[in-house]
Amino acid sequence: MNNKQFKTYGIALGVVVLIFISVAVANSAGYRFTSKGFVKAGSLEIFVEKSGSKIFVDNEKEATTSKDNETVTIRNISPGSHDLLISKDGFWPWIKQISVKKEELKKLNSFMVRTDAQGVIIPEADPEYDSIISKLESTTVPTKSDPKISNDSRASVWVEGQTVYYKWDGPKEEALANLCGKNTESEECASVVIFRGTENIANLDFYSSRNDVISLSTSNGIFAIEANTESVQNFQPIYKGTSIGPKFFIDKIDNLLYAKDGNLLMIINI
Repeated sequence: MNNKQFKTYGIALGVVVLIFISVAVANSAGYRFTSKGFVKAGSLEIFVEKSGSKIFVDNEKEATTSKDNETVTIRNISPGSHDLLISKDGFWPWIKQISVKKEELKKLNSFMVRTDAQGVIIPEADPEYDSIISKLESTTVPTKSDPKISNDSRASVWVEGQTVYYKWDGPKEEALANLCGKNTESEECASVVIFRGTENIANLDFYSSRNDVISLSTSNGIFAIEANTESVQNFQPIYKGTSIGPKFFIDKIDNLLYAKDGNLLMIINI
């Protein structure tokens, strides 16, 4: 190698090193390189119900929760589309296809339902049998004039035909993503459609103590469905029975679901 070649090689190597250092510094400062050059990265703030849940972004594990009901922040997310997965053994996975803008803090609420939820039969001899049956028989499908209200009074849901409507009643600035309807100039959120079925809905309530996840009974099962319809809307089975539209109610203190499936009275730990 002559001096000229050596000098050229040295300059090229120096440029490569400079580029590498620039990218590393930009990444550490929260910037990502895109087709539009370096732009400030975004972040995710994800509520996760179960301890030991693994969080993946674009098939790369980013975090594992260490406690129940944990809010996890994942920084330096490149602007653009990403695949999000939250998984835990014994629970249905929660997935989302999300779009993150530069410098955006995107907030998401996941939920998890057991894959092996088993109903335990409550016999007629049980001292609480009659009172539970009475409560189940008195349950009615919520309507617009008489909706179901979440525990924290921040949301309401009701049924019209085979369609479920949701209304965020809390502070407008705290509404998630697309849950505020289109009346952007109003101080209140408008109602939005979160589910359209092909069969009648036999019962509807908020899932556990959540204000953004709904339990509904249709066909021969009970399901949990998230109100956030952005991209993938997670729809997870809680209980599959034998009768059409099993009636149910949820003890939101002990997280127990009571259901009447045909002639059977069941209790399910959710």
